[in-house]
Parts: sequence; structure tokens; C-alpha cells
Amino acid sequence: RYMENHFDKRLDPTKLVEGSKSVVSLLLNYFPEETQTDSTLKLSKYAYGTDYHFVIKDKLKALLHFIHDEIG
Repeated sequence: RYMENHFDKRLDPTKLVEGSKSVVSLLLNYFPEETQTDSTLKLSKYAYGTDYHFVIKDKLKALLHFIHDEIG
């Protein structure tokens, strides 16, 4: 529902970050290493394992440090 409720922010990045001029989009296949046992309730892959918000945030921070080290 977030994307439906904030469609305008997807079209205009300045509604999220004032003064922004572009958007960088990245893709990450989030497939948790842990597997579910057959005897438990089944959860969606994104809900199983470490919260994907934390996983992606950590990876983006690592990318930011890499870019900063390489480009300045």
C-alpha cells in the first residue's frame, strides 16, 4: 500500500529529497539462507530470516563506503 499511497514520490524524487536531480535504482535478490522446516507454518521468503530492511541497509552502506573510497 505504501507505493500506492505515495505514487507521486515515485515520479518526483524532490518530494523525497529536496534538491535531488536523479534516482539510482538497485536490485537485490533477497533469498534467505535459512530454510523452513516442513512442520511449521509457511512464511513468505521476505518475512523469513533477517528483516530484509536491515540486510539491504547494510549492503547499501557497504556500497556507499566503496564508492566513497574509489571516487571520493
